[in-house]
Amino acid sequence: MSVRRRGSFSLALLTSPLYQAVMVLTTFSLLAVISYYSLTSFRNFDPAPQLSTWPVSKPVVPVKTGLYINNFLKFDVVKNNFTIDAVLWFEYDPKLVSLAELQRSFFSKGKFIEQATLSEAPKIEHRGQRELARFNIKLEFVSNLNYRLYPFDNHRLFLVLNNKHLTAKDKDDVPVMLQADQASFVVAPEIYTPGWKCLRHSVRSGYAVDQLDRNNAHRTEFPRVIFEIDFMNNSIKDILIIILPLFVVFFMALLSFHIMGVENARSEMRALMIAASAASALLSYRFVISSIAPSVDYFMFIDQIFNVFLLCMFAVFMLNCFFLENAPRRRGELILLFHLILIVSWTYFLYAWVG
Repeated sequence: MSVRRRGSFSLALLTSPLYQAVMVLTTFSLLAVISYYSLTSFRNFDPAPQLSTWPVSKPVVPVKTGLYINNFLKFDVVKNNFTIDAVLWFEYDPKLVSLAELQRSFFSKGKFIEQATLSEAPKIEHRGQRELARFNIKLEFVSNLNYRLYPFDNHRLFLVLNNKHLTAKDKDDVPVMLQADQASFVVAPEIYTPGWKCLRHSVRSGYAVDQLDRNNAHRTEFPRVIFEIDFMNNSIKDILIIILPLFVVFFMALLSFHIMGVENARSEMRALMIAASAASALLSYRFVISSIAPSVDYFMFIDQIFNVFLLCMFAVFMLNCFFLENAPRRRGELILLFHLILIVSWTYFLYAWVG
């Protein structure tokens, strides 16, 4: 009987502000440890553009292609808006490919600033029977970004170079292929990308297909080069600014369990007011999250965690209203349950939910 009382007393003690503050700090620290892998490893869910590899046995007219990125003039991951200052170059045989054809190249989801196309006269260098054409470009583009893990997201930016004027004229014609290797794609080490760290970059080349008619074999194959850059979010400040207010409101709501246990005529009303205020503060914070988070039509990590906090706040309010007036031991058990729900939900949505 005495053991049962000691157990009951210890659970009721969890409702005190001191113990609750320790529990909130412990939960926050545990979630930081759980999030460490996601913060320090590159996890990418951005969809890659279509690319097919030309068979090695088939002959092609090669045009070596490269890109040198001097800097990012604009780097906004949340709004998916990027601008680069770069040098695009082609090394080709002018007897097989004309410069005018190469100038019809373009980037998917991008537009050249200061010129509509590569119409500006390039710098030409003669290298034996081949020529090297260099274009100084400023390119504004968007990429295929997946924000499901926001604000713990990392991203792979895709710069997709196409030329639909280099298609084979007939089935016996040798196609022109834009070819690139790792050495021909260079990102300057001093690029400025606030809050993001450039991890690595790579390049792939091949061809893409436009299926003109689904019922017939009407299709167009054209050369494509995909330049890829991996960026990791290294701004802990931005993550804390979004996450910390949720924990503050969570702590405020659970304090109502302590107020409910105080022997005071107005304690029940004060507990309800605290729970209602916490829920109202959380609902107001939803507009803050919407203003700083990416605008997408699917749920992100921050949306799912916000919903978990909101449901917990609603449960706290309802429990204070109808169930916990004379149940001090149950209040301690519920505090532990809410912390457990938060830890399990955080782990699930950060690792298992995104696949």
